[in-house]
Amino acid sequence: MSYYKLDYAYGIIENYSEHNVIIDKKLTGTGISHDFIGISPTWEQGEAEMIDKYFDPNMCERVLEIGAGSGKVSHYINRKMNDRSKHYAVEPLEAEMGKRVGALIHQNREKMGDKYFVDHRKIEDIPVSDINKVLGGPPTCIISDCEGCTLNYYQNNPEIFNSVKMIMNEMDGNTKKLRELWKSKGFSQKIIGCGCGSSCCDTDIWIKE
Repeated sequence: MSYYKLDYAYGIIENYSEHNVIIDKKLTGTGISHDFIGISPTWEQGEAEMIDKYFDPNMCERVLEIGAGSGKVSHYINRKMNDRSKHYAVEPLEAEMGKRVGALIHQNREKMGDKYFVDHRKIEDIPVSDINKVLGGPPTCIISDCEGCTLNYYQNNPEIFNSVKMIMNEMDGNTKKLRELWKSKGFSQKIIGCGCGSSCCDTDIWIKE
C-alpha cells in the first residue's frame, strides 16, 4: 500500500512505498549540523539523514566510501560503525576545488574525532587489494556520491560485489546501467531517499539478500 502525507514543517512528501520500494522524502533535520569546517549546516543534509536512518553497522562491517567530499557524510557513517577504523574514504584531488575539499576532509576528520582512512586517488586507480588491506577484508558496504563514476569501476572490478551486502548510491549519472548491473549481481532495490541536499530524492539503497 502506498500513502502520501504532506509535511508542513518541511513542505515535502513523507515516506510511501511503490513496487515494494520505500520512497523516503522525509527530512527530519538530523542531517543539519553547525559542527563542520568549511560547509553550510545544510550541506549534504539528505545524504547524512539517509545514513542516520538506514545505515546498519552489523551489515556494514567494512565500508568503502567513494566521493567523500568534505567529510560530513563520512562522519555520519563513521560514528555508527562498530569498528570505526574499517572505513575507506575516497576523495580525489582534482583541480582547485578538489584540493580545497581534500583539505576539508582532513580538518573535519580531526575535529570530529573520526577514524576513517582517506585516499586521494581516483577510485579507478586504487587496486582492490589496497582497500582490502586497510579494511582487513573486502568491503561489505559501498556508499558513493561521485556523479556516476562507479560504473566503470564496477565493470573493471566485478569481484568487489562478492562480499558487498549493501550499496547506497546518489543516482547522479549512469542510473539505468547501474541499476541493471546491481540487479544482475543479486541486489534488490529497497529504498529511494533524499540526496543532493534537500532539493531532490534520488539516492538508492540496494541490498543483497
